[in-house]
Amino acid sequence: MNTAAPPLEICIACDSQEKALLNARAAASGGADRLECCASMHVGGLTPDPRIIEEIREAVPTKVAVLAMVRPRGGAFEWNATEADTMQQSIQDLAAAGADGVVSGALRSGTIDAALTRKLISLARHLSLDFTFHRAIDAVEDRTEALNTLMDLGCQRILTAGTRWGATDGALDGIKELTRTARQLKGRMEIVVGGGVSAVSLPQLRDVLSHHEKISFHAYSAAMTGWQTDAGKVAALRQVIATD
Repeated sequence: MNTAAPPLEICIACDSQEKALLNARAAASGGADRLECCASMHVGGLTPDPRIIEEIREAVPTKVAVLAMVRPRGGAFEWNATEADTMQQSIQDLAAAGADGVVSGALRSGTIDAALTRKLISLARHLSLDFTFHRAIDAVEDRTEALNTLMDLGCQRILTAGTRWGATDGALDGIKELTRTARQLKGRMEIVVGGGVSAVSLPQLRDVLSHHEKISFHAYSAAMTGWQTDAGKVAALRQVIATD
C-alpha cells in the first residue's frame, strides 16, 4: 500500500524552444515530478527535437524527470521498418540530450508488437532510460494479454485512461478498467493514469486507485491556461494528489 503521494506527471508541448522552456519551468515550479515532452500535440504527440530536450534538462531541477515521446507520426501505432529505425535512432538521440526516459509503443494487428517493443525497451535500458508504453495500450483488442506481454518484456510503466483510444471518455470513465489493470499488474509495472485528469476528476481517481502499488497521475490540458502550462494549475493538481 502506498503511503507517499503518487507522482504527478505533466505533459508539455515542445514545438519550439521558447514554448518548451516556458512550459517546462512552469510545470517544475508547480510541483511536477515528471515532464512528458511532446511535439505536435494536435495529433496526440510526436517526438520532440532532442536539442529542445537538452535545453529542458538544463532548465529544470534534476529531481524532475524529463521524459520524451518517441512517435514518428500521428495515426495508428503500427510502424514500418523505416519508422522503427527512426524510433530507435530517436531513443539514442534523446538519451544523448539528457532525457531520463522515453514514452513509446508499437502494435501489430491489434496487439503488442512484441519484436519491436522488445528492441525499444532493450535499447532504452541499455541507455539507462525509463520506458513508458503509451496509450497504444488502450487500442489493443485483448488488454489482459497485452499487459502480460509488456510485463514479460520488462516494461516499467504504461500510460492509460482505461478507456478505448480515440474515444472521448476519460480516466474517470475507465476507473473500473484501471482498477482491474492494477489488480492484474500487482505492482510489476507503474500505471500512469492519464486522459481527462483534472482537479475535478483527481479526487475520485486518487481515492480509488492510489492505494494500489505504483500509481501516478498524468495531466495535460488541465495544467494549462490557453496554450501554455500554468504553474498555479500544476500546483493545484499537486495539492489534490497530496490531500489525505
